[in-house]
Amino acid sequence: MSELYAMFTDASMTVIGAVSLGPQDPDAYPYQDLISQHDQRYVAYLNLMLPTPEETANKKRDELLGLAAIRVAPLQDAVDLGDSTAEEGVMLKKWKQYRVELNRLPSTGGWPNAVTWPAEPDL
Repeated sequence: MSELYAMFTDASMTVIGAVSLGPQDPDAYPYQDLISQHDQRYVAYLNLMLPTPEETANKKRDELLGLAAIRVAPLQDAVDLGDSTAEEGVMLKKWKQYRVELNRLPSTGGWPNAVTWPAEPDL
């Protein structure tokens, strides 16, 4: 691995604000030093880059809501046009119920660490 240089936020040199693969302009970054990838300050800096459980759960929920919207749209179009089959009406209701369940997840127990994701309707 290349050399790592930490740009610290202040003279205490305890909190890393940025990392580079070489030294930077000392006028712009007066508090910098060569560090190891095992340095606890560097590990703490990397951990700040990880998404929180809530961010991860929100992202997954939003992706599933997006997929559900794609599935609902043509079914809703068929209903709106008075051209839906009985099966399309049933599927529309299932997909809408799925969206409601996804949207309610943050208010259920286990959010965001132990989420029980609703099952996607069968196509």
